[in-house]
Amino acid sequence: MDFEEFYAASYRRIVVAAAVTLGSLAEAEDVVQEAFERAHRHWPRIRGYEDPEGWVRRVTYNLSLNTLRRARRKATALTRLAGRVPGAELPPPPEVLDLHRALGRLPIHYRAVLTLRYLLDLPVQQIAQTLELPEETVKSQLARGRRRLKAELGEPTDGSAEVGLW
Repeated sequence: MDFEEFYAASYRRIVVAAAVTLGSLAEAEDVVQEAFERAHRHWPRIRGYEDPEGWVRRVTYNLSLNTLRRARRKATALTRLAGRVPGAELPPPPEVLDLHRALGRLPIHYRAVLTLRYLLDLPVQQIAQTLELPEETVKSQLARGRRRLKAELGEPTDGSAEVGLW
């Protein structure tokens, strides 16, 4: 498969997953473009990998972590600045779906495994390879992530109700 075919087949899926993880389509597109640009530079080597898309997902995940860290530092600095300027307030975040907000409140490692499993429908083994984690860790993060997400959404997590996301 040449790079253009690979890009066309994979781009949308990876952007959607990154957008859920990052909470922003624009940031996701930037991060995924950077990941694909890196893949393109090294395509002769990466095309021979068993899972080139997994490589791009991993690079996207690493870049997403960096983006979230920068955003957190910036928000902290703006909060400190707003506290020193009388009458200055940070604008509230735009209205988003409850699920999106709930996912945004989860730690990134839960968001990542939930997104890869339920949005991209990847098996546990492939998630483990993508995130460079043991399969048992992925399984426990999926279980904990589902519980935390249900709690964020106000759903019972004690098994007393059959209603749930997954």
